[in-house]
Amino acid sequence: MKKKSTEDPIITYGSTRESLTYFLQKYTPTFWFANGAQLFQNNLVTPKESVDGISLKNIIPMNWNGFL
Repeated sequence: MKKKSTEDPIITYGSTRESLTYFLQKYTPTFWFANGAQLFQNNLVTPKESVDGISLKNIIPMNWNGFL
C-alpha cells in the first residue's frame, strides 16, 4: 500500500479517539470471502471442498469408571 494523503485518518468510538492505523493494529478485522475463506492478519484459511469422515478404528474409548 502507498499512502497518498498527508492526513492521518482518525477513528472515534465511544469516548476514544485514535489513529485508524493504531485501531486496525489493535482490533485486526477478519475478512470473509464468498467461498468461505477468511483472512485474519496474514493468515488465509480456506475450507476444504470435502472432509473425510473419521474411521471408528481411530476413536479410542476412555474408561470413565470412577469419574462422577
